[in-house]
Amino acid sequence: MEDLPKGSIREKLINGKKYQYLQWRDGKKIRSKYIKQDEVSALSEQIERRRQYEKEIKTLRKTKKEFDRVIGKEL
Repeated sequence: MEDLPKGSIREKLINGKKYQYLQWRDGKKIRSKYIKQDEVSALSEQIERRRQYEKEIKTLRKTKKEFDRVIGKEL
């Protein structure tokens, strides 16, 4: 997961042209990085994969917490 990018892709209109940027939060600051047009789709897939992994991890942690509670009651 550390190799997958955080954040989201934002589109900015500059001088009538559209440019894509990766935006993510670094502490309280919002950081941006320009993305080349040919890299947008691959980066978008990586971001979506990271979101899926984070969602699965959250579900697994919740399930583990429930198991720990049930096991604790049985002992």
